[in-house]
Amino acid sequence: MGHRFGARYVAYGMATMALGVIAYLIMAKKIGNWPFQQGTAVLALLVCLLALSLGRCSPTPTTGSNPAASPITLTAIPDGEIWFRNSQIQLRFDSEMYCRVFLYNKGSLHSINDIPPDATKARPPHFIALNGEEIKDFQVDYKNVGASEIRTQFGAGRKLHLTGYAKTSEGVVIEKKLAIELYQDFPDAALVSAVYRNTDQAASIVVTRAPSSFFRMDAARSNPGAPSFDFWIFQGESSGQPATKIDPHYSRMVRCEEAGFLPLVDLWTSRMGMAVGDLSPGNRGLVSNVVVTPDQKVELEFQVPGSVQLGPNTSLSTFKAVWLVHTGDDHIARQRYEQLRRRLSGKVA
Repeated sequence: MGHRFGARYVAYGMATMALGVIAYLIMAKKIGNWPFQQGTAVLALLVCLLALSLGRCSPTPTTGSNPAASPITLTAIPDGEIWFRNSQIQLRFDSEMYCRVFLYNKGSLHSINDIPPDATKARPPHFIALNGEEIKDFQVDYKNVGASEIRTQFGAGRKLHLTGYAKTSEGVVIEKKLAIELYQDFPDAALVSAVYRNTDQAASIVVTRAPSSFFRMDAARSNPGAPSFDFWIFQGESSGQPATKIDPHYSRMVRCEEAGFLPLVDLWTSRMGMAVGDLSPGNRGLVSNVVVTPDQKVELEFQVPGSVQLGPNTSLSTFKAVWLVHTGDDHIARQRYEQLRRRLSGKVA
């Protein structure tokens, strides 16, 4: 609206100046003081003044300064990092679909999830296993990286589409498609799902494990000098239960379908927290697992136990997860998660 008003004022100003110049020339003609009879200096001065005035009144082109524009942005470097940003949550993917989640707060980026250089420890949030063989390094197809505008029950937003490919030891090529949704109404949340497709035209594969939202957490990233396991944790307990402090021996698996348990896990420090939850219509036997590893990092994942056979050109879809970043304790994450669940069910507060 401001741009329309500004353009209208510019038009009025231009018309007023043009009329003023015409009126001056008419009066000068009547009183015999026609400027062309005194050489071109006066005319040139009038033309210059008019041009300068029009230049000052003309609208200046802007690049992305529209205040009504979405705060959600995508930046993709060919064969490099892919950033998908909202005003609070920011996601950075690499060329093999590994992801680091950041909280943007008070001008700084903070992250508590760890991607170690050791390939035996590093895993992306979404991967599969075939009889013990982990298929996790999916090479991004950069030609098909893009984001589309969306509007759902969660409001207006953008969806990032990432596609990658990996090959099993038997030579079967697996396609992985990630869909990541960011919304203007939920600047602290990302909704994420994955689809795996067996691209082979003859061979079948058996998926024995398909973790979703796997993260390796390190408290020392937000509190330098603290033990890597030094988190508070909420792992689906009913409201009113006190928060738990993680110790070096923490290991717990929770079946999310159990009565009174939310399909939500939140880990936080004094600086930031990160929560992972399920937004699928039914939990379908979903399990959350949190464990402190021998190197004192905390590994978190959701998965549905069991095996799935993928025939030629068939697909496997994961549940839709939500990743939340926040400051404060688990009450913030739980409140935000409940807001998302209400939107999902159509019960908007």
